[in-house]
Amino acid sequence: MLQDLVYDLRYAVRQLRAAPRFTIAVVLVLALGIGANTAIFSAIDAAFFRPLPFPQADRLVSIAAVDLPFEASLGRSQQQTRLNDIVADSAVFSRAAAYASGGLNLTGDGIEPARATVTYVTSDFFTTMGRAPSLGRVPVAEEFMTHGPNVVVLSYGMWQGTFGGDKSVIGRKIALNGKSYSAVGVMPADFRFPAATELWVPLALPFGFDIMEAFRNYLPSNVVARLQPGVSVAQARQHADAIRRRFRKIGPDETPADRLVRPLQTTLVGDRRTALLILGASAALLLLIACANVTNLLLARASARQREISVRVVLGATRLRIVRQLTVESLLLALAATAVAVLVAMLAVRGLTATLPQSLAGVAPPEIDGRVLLFALAIAFVTSLVFGIWPALGASRSDLGEVMKLAGAGGGGTRRRTSSARGALVVIEVSLAVMLLIGAGLMVESLRTLLNTDSGVRAEHVITGRLVLPASKFPTVQAKVAFLNAVATRTRSAPGVTTAGVVSALPMEGVGGIGLAIAPDEAYDQAHMQIGLYLMATPGYFATMGTALRGEDLPSTFDSTNKVVVINSTLAKELWPNSDAIGHRIRFGQERRTVIGVVNDIRTKRLDTAAVGQMYLPMAEQPQAYASIVVRGTATNAAMIAHVRDALHSVDPTQPVYALQSMSDVISTSVAPRRTNTVLLTLFGGLAVVLAAVGVYAVLSYGVTQRTREIGVRVALGAQRGDVVQLIVRQGAVLSMIGIVLGLAGAFALSRFVAAMLYEVDPHDVRVFLGAPLLLGIVAVVAMLTPALRATRVDPLTALRED
Repeated sequence: MLQDLVYDLRYAVRQLRAAPRFTIAVVLVLALGIGANTAIFSAIDAAFFRPLPFPQADRLVSIAAVDLPFEASLGRSQQQTRLNDIVADSAVFSRAAAYASGGLNLTGDGIEPARATVTYVTSDFFTTMGRAPSLGRVPVAEEFMTHGPNVVVLSYGMWQGTFGGDKSVIGRKIALNGKSYSAVGVMPADFRFPAATELWVPLALPFGFDIMEAFRNYLPSNVVARLQPGVSVAQARQHADAIRRRFRKIGPDETPADRLVRPLQTTLVGDRRTALLILGASAALLLLIACANVTNLLLARASARQREISVRVVLGATRLRIVRQLTVESLLLALAATAVAVLVAMLAVRGLTATLPQSLAGVAPPEIDGRVLLFALAIAFVTSLVFGIWPALGASRSDLGEVMKLAGAGGGGTRRRTSSARGALVVIEVSLAVMLLIGAGLMVESLRTLLNTDSGVRAEHVITGRLVLPASKFPTVQAKVAFLNAVATRTRSAPGVTTAGVVSALPMEGVGGIGLAIAPDEAYDQAHMQIGLYLMATPGYFATMGTALRGEDLPSTFDSTNKVVVINSTLAKELWPNSDAIGHRIRFGQERRTVIGVVNDIRTKRLDTAAVGQMYLPMAEQPQAYASIVVRGTATNAAMIAHVRDALHSVDPTQPVYALQSMSDVISTSVAPRRTNTVLLTLFGGLAVVLAAVGVYAVLSYGVTQRTREIGVRVALGAQRGDVVQLIVRQGAVLSMIGIVLGLAGAFALSRFVAAMLYEVDPHDVRVFLGAPLLLGIVAVVAMLTPALRATRVDPLTALRED
């Protein structure tokens, strides 16, 4: 058997080398399908199957609704589960730790001032994650105590980039927001949890206000725990729910019990699960189309090789040997396609990072590893059977007497069976292509609608940069105001700069400010209450962002006797639906302010999140530790970025500015996941249309070749050119129409699964359901006309001589 297999391999190689156009066509078509699936699987594998890079990662879970003790709240009755409650019962959780990611200004001798991503961690963090440093040590118990020694652990990336991989970095002093810290360890290169962390800092419990400047006035804490062996996630949920019920009754609006404890990997995937599954299903459909296309090509090739196969049977070859020979050829084609597909996937995998949430991609990015390669090989074997076994079985049972006759008169029955099979494959291709094209059309329409959404700003020619003002350097309101005003003033004076301003949080940055219950001063009661988010801004901010403002701009100074506010259109309509808001007074608590202006709505959180009530207070009154400078001008983006840096360094050369980018990039980042999903689905849809068109062309072209004598007879009997074209096109049109109808039905049934990825688009949008089949129909007609026109050039005499 082994010797026979070697002969089959040699013979298959010779056959494929003898038909280079056929071989290349099959390899390229399969490479598209296998490559798309391999690339998408790398993302799906990272999200669902590949273990996180931690020991026994399947026992790591995240725990919601856990409170970290705060110095200012000590002495109050406990109302929430706390971290020490989680590990009090060691029968369920062996260890637990909390972490919170933020940012601090990094300075030091020989270090360029920069913004560093910092994660505060509790004492059991590194042991819970099961990782040790590659250099130095992790913090010890006394360094997790309030007022204990200030130490940090460096990420491998920061050690290599900022400190040049110097092993003497242990013990080196650095400054974070002006406070001195000693480096005690360096984590391995593959430890990147949580994502993008550059420094890990001990978090003492109870924590105090001193760490808040790393965050936006609140601690965004997360809790990770390690399950004891044999304990399931369901048991851990029951345990966590029982713990929190010790302290108070749980209301309906709080975290449900089934979300209290979840596998860490599930938590990191977040809400991207549906999008990834849809992309995986779309790639699978594309692979089915590719398989149908290749099966069509193999059926045609098998039909052309019937005499050769029959001769082999006459000479003693068994049916099993014929099937094995043709299957070996199919497998070789699939393996060659897989080699090309892996190269395609390796090029595409970096772009697929955007399909994953940053919290996961930063920890376990998609990659082409051994698991993905095994998946690609598995696809190769499966697809070789899918597209190879049918033609092989059909070719092996040919009628010897019929096939051995001369071409023309014989072979009619076999040809009819082959034609029917190839027609069925074309119907499948067209129907699947319609489904993919409709899905892509819905995504394109969704993205178009989103990008056409009024963000409230004119992003062109606007540059943004972020600042953080540490309390050690700017301890007073006056110091913060003076610094921000000086930076804005110097930036405005730069050549090519039109205007500049400062705001506490950028639009589409995901931060809308703190929500307050607001009501008109003249009707301060529960019935008139509205929620308003507040931000701080300087004069000139609205002009810089290109947002229309009615009334007065915010003042540059603070007058405690005349407190003012600018509100957005949404809040103005909610508070005074029947009158102009300007001149009225709003009230929240004991605070009263006069509305001096109404600004158009700005999408503060994300472009796909509707505008909510927003108010803007003078930056001079209550400047935040966080601020963003915005600059509009006629100079190039690079020039304006340089102006911002120069203005900042001229005021304070040790103060870093980070995330310098255009406002257009800020908006683009906010829609990046939607854009990536849309591009991928559109690419799949486009490839499906091309493959379907190739399938239609191949069937009709093969039909023209097989019906050459029939066409010649028709022409000899007086058939006109239009009659011949109609004869060929009719066959393709029937197949295409059947496929389109089936595809529409399938798309209508499945489009509800895409609804979660759409923005203000009906999943049964009539325009898409009409446009996609129309586009495919046009492409199919073009594919039909080429063989149809070739049929009109058949010479009747030549055709008749072939019999």
